[in-house]
Amino acid sequence: ARGQVVALSLPETKDEVWVIRRNINSRLPSDISVESVTSLKENPDFDPRKDAVRKRYSYALKFRRKVLDSNGKMLPICKSGPNSIRNALDTNTFWICPWPLDDSNMKLYCQRLTGEHDYSAFVHKRSRREKENILTVERFDFDSIESTIEAAPIVTVRFQVEAKGFRRGMIRNLVGFVVDLCRGQIPESVYEVIWTGMDEAARHVHSAPPSGLC
Repeated sequence: ARGQVVALSLPETKDEVWVIRRNINSRLPSDISVESVTSLKENPDFDPRKDAVRKRYSYALKFRRKVLDSNGKMLPICKSGPNSIRNALDTNTFWICPWPLDDSNMKLYCQRLTGEHDYSAFVHKRSRREKENILTVERFDFDSIESTIEAAPIVTVRFQVEAKGFRRGMIRNLVGFVVDLCRGQIPESVYEVIWTGMDEAARHVHSAPPSGLC
C-alpha cells in the first residue's frame, strides 16, 4: 500500500525530521519505507483515521481484451490464460486476470458505482449487519495502457477510488464486480438490485485478489 498515514509518540528530541525518517527507515525491511515525517506538536490529538478528509485507493489489473472474429467468435488467443500475459519483469502489485474482458463499457460500469448509495453488498458480511453502509464514493475511474500489437491486446488498468471512508473489503469487491460485468458473468440489470443492501444482492459480488490493491 502507498500513502498510509501513521501517528505515534516519540521521546523528545532536537533531531530534524529528516533524521527521524532516516533512523526509522534504517530499521525497516526493504519492502516498507517512510516517505515523510511531520511534527504534530501543534495538533497532538490528530487521528489519521478520524481526521482524514478523503481516502484514495488504487487497484492495478492486467488482462487480455476480448476480441471477436468476423463470425462473432472469440479469438483463440483470448482464452490463452495468464501465461500469455505475464512478463518476467512483472511485480506482485497487480492482478493478472485469467479471463478475457470486454472493457468497452468499463468506464460506464465504474461511473454507475459512484455517488451516494447503500454499499452493503460490497462490504464484509459482518460490516453489512453492524454498520451503516450508506456512503458516497466521489471517484471511481481508471487509466489504461495497451502493451501489445496483437489482435487481442494486453491491457493494464489502474483504478482510482476516492471517498471520505470505506468499509472492509470494499475496494476489492468494487473491482471484482466490474471485472465480472466485463466478463459477461452478470447482467447489467444487476444494478436494479445491487443497492438494496440485502444478502441476495451481495451474492452478485466477488472480491478481486489482494495483489492489485495499493
